[in-house]
Amino acid sequence: MKKSIIILTLLLSACANLSGPKEKPLLYAANLHGDHAALAHCVVNRLHADSRWFMRILHYKFWIYPDVETSEIYAYDTRFLPGIYPSNSPTNPDAVLDYVDPYPEIVPYAHKSVDSGGTGMGTGAAKFVLTLKQTDETTTHATLKGDKFLGGITLEFLQTCVTLG
Repeated sequence: MKKSIIILTLLLSACANLSGPKEKPLLYAANLHGDHAALAHCVVNRLHADSRWFMRILHYKFWIYPDVETSEIYAYDTRFLPGIYPSNSPTNPDAVLDYVDPYPEIVPYAHKSVDSGGTGMGTGAAKFVLTLKQTDETTTHATLKGDKFLGGITLEFLQTCVTLG
């Protein structure tokens, strides 16, 4: 009887943690000087140029929504993406890599999938999400959510892009 209660307790506690993807923690939110599209292009170019192994395994999705003056950059870990095999995995030194086009998809905001950023994978799969929204002619509001380590690197890139302006 005691064993069955312990097993039932463990099973229920394990099932309680299967509640689905949780909201990514907010790492940064501030107003910056610059155009949202120019800042996003600069950040994506710097992310693609970073040759460190933990940055090479990321796959970036980049959208610009001109109707709401917003840009979004999602970073996904390729180890967890469908369609990644040893022959094209960034973790394999002999792989033939599929280099992602650094240019954004320019779509109306109405076409954005609410739960996935348009990828069908869910925001829970993203390592970080950088959203840049133009608030006036010279100011952009930036929000960065996700992994603290990778988000910190992205934040450094964003601040560099602001100073290069």
